Amino acid sequence: QQALGWHLASLAMTAFENPVASGFFQDFLPLLPPAVLTAMTGAMGEHLVHRSPGEQRKVWVLWVKEYLEKRILGIPVSISSDEADEFANWCIPLGELFPEMVQLLLKMPVQNVWAHKIVEDMLGSPLLEKHPAAACAFILLALRAEKYPLLHDELVTLFNKLEQLLTGSPAIKEFEQLLYLRGWKT
Repeated sequence: QQALGWHLASLAMTAFENPVASGFFQDFLPLLPPAVLTAMTGAMGEHLVHRSPGEQRKVWVLWVKEYLEKRILGIPVSISSDEADEFANWCIPLGELFPEMVQLLLKMPVQNVWAHKIVEDMLGSPLLEKHPAAACAFILLALRAEKYPLLHDELVTLFNKLEQLLTGSPAIKEFEQLLYLRGWKT
């Protein structure tokens, strides 16, 4: 199943200029088991990550954004929580597309993400200062979807950086509440 997902992703990312317009996904996506869809989503993300920012933007505008918007609407099939978790892995590596990807991710059924990895990656990314509102929205989504919430130093460091950039915002207040629920300042 993993291999089939990777193969289909490779076809979508390399064999078609616009697999959405060509109808490539329309017929077979509803027939695929969830594990294949999840593998395909992960592989599509890998293909995107290894492209230049200009190439990422080109395919994003040409078809990837439309593909995600349609999938969010259930066309031709809804996004599972496992797929949504894979889409979360796309956010930071997409660089300048990060704010757009986060806005789409907020409409997906994200569930069991590993927030610690997202926090570490965000701390090491220039996106934190360049797009603080999107970074905060992404972190809040990850913290809400975390299966085993933990308090760790990197999370507090990220909160402190975002608090300086988004002082007094409702998002920062929610972030602070999520830290308290994890045992911060008790």
